[in-house]
Amino acid sequence: MGTSKNDDIFAVKFGYVRHEPYFDTDALLEEVRDFAKGEHLAITNQALDYMEKQHKGQFRKKSRFSDVKVQYINHPLMMACHMRALGISYDALMAVALLHDVVEDTGVTLDELPFDDEVKRMVGLLTFTQPEGQTRAEAKAVYYDKMAFDDRVVFVKLLDRCNNVATMVSAFTPEKLDEYIRETETFIFPLADAIIRKHTILSGPTTVLKYHMISVIETIKCMRVSED
Repeated sequence: MGTSKNDDIFAVKFGYVRHEPYFDTDALLEEVRDFAKGEHLAITNQALDYMEKQHKGQFRKKSRFSDVKVQYINHPLMMACHMRALGISYDALMAVALLHDVVEDTGVTLDELPFDDEVKRMVGLLTFTQPEGQTRAEAKAVYYDKMAFDDRVVFVKLLDRCNNVATMVSAFTPEKLDEYIRETETFIFPLADAIIRKHTILSGPTTVLKYHMISVIETIKCMRVSED
């Protein structure tokens, strides 16, 4: 595993050892598959196979501190495991977590997804597009406004963002990091707060997801200030 000079200095100074990847992709795949089989989650089982096939050969954004390539499916698999750990195992919703990037990142269209209309609708709401004539900022606002009407879709987006926030510090440039934090605070946290206020089955898990994100973001802010 390769490391940068700055990472070597950091490790010597603080005695830290970085670990890449954080979780083994094959183990995650086996865990989700076993859970889906044990709970008779037919749609999730189908989504696992389809997601694995469509994302084959794709990798996560490379860490600045490691030469290790992490398979892209590590991301949706972690989301599914996180969802299960939070006590949410609705079949279609777990399938959507596994499929949420398929249309956006693999070239298949929404109509080509071999799933029912409910799954397609939710995946569609999670697929970001920037129509001609709209700035990226304008397209983002529309994107989040549309999903706000479906708490289940928002919950999947929160899982997605939580996983990305957990790894962004090693993969993003400082400029991208600042942009991602601003987007999270501007759009993601208000969506989470709206679910929390409703006191539904998703409120408790949403509180945990927001807590995780705030913990990481506020830690990064403090470290960035200390660097200045």
